Amino acid sequence: MEPLLKDDAIRMLQPYIDLIKTAVFKGVQDYYIGEEYAQTRHKHSQRTAASICHDNIKDEIKLKFEGLPKVRTDERKGLFMLSIEGLLTLRFKKFNDKLLSNGITTMQALAYDLQDTVQLELEGLPPYGLLHVGYTLNNLQSNIDGIYITYRYGKINIWEWDITHEEVTPIAEPALFPLPTPSETTTRKTRVRVKDKSISAGDKNAINK
Repeated sequence: MEPLLKDDAIRMLQPYIDLIKTAVFKGVQDYYIGEEYAQTRHKHSQRTAASICHDNIKDEIKLKFEGLPKVRTDERKGLFMLSIEGLLTLRFKKFNDKLLSNGITTMQALAYDLQDTVQLELEGLPPYGLLHVGYTLNNLQSNIDGIYITYRYGKINIWEWDITHEEVTPIAEPALFPLPTPSETTTRKTRVRVKDKSISAGDKNAINK
């Protein structure tokens, strides 16, 4: 297999990066700052926490990619993988400070790290590369800190892509207040917009002084 260039991976993954990033964020934050585990988190080991986050991420990936063409999820001998257009395969893990995954090294996991598609029985779906998508935690181990995609061979990352601050398409949120009714005049709406515009311009001028 030819080595996968970072630029090629970015080009192939760009249409899907929003879904990948939001799935990882939600899966991890549901555990660390969500209500479901608020009363039990302090009892969990780091291994248990990582396992729960992995299951959450797996569920989010399945939900967000369900029904999309040329994309599918697969689970073989404990490895959950996301295939993108038959070109790339991604695995989801928690990363340490070297952006490498820890855990028990099974034959399947070792084959994945060595880009061995034959051992993984991926002959019918030959990818350009087997990638890791991982998250890191903050110093307090209390919330997500970063999300990365890496191309790894053995115990070395050939390249790393920090997607933490990649632009994410805004997700529509429920309105905090009722929308204006048809009986409300357009004059009122226009007056509000003009006021907001003037405030914005004033702030901008103040900053430029």
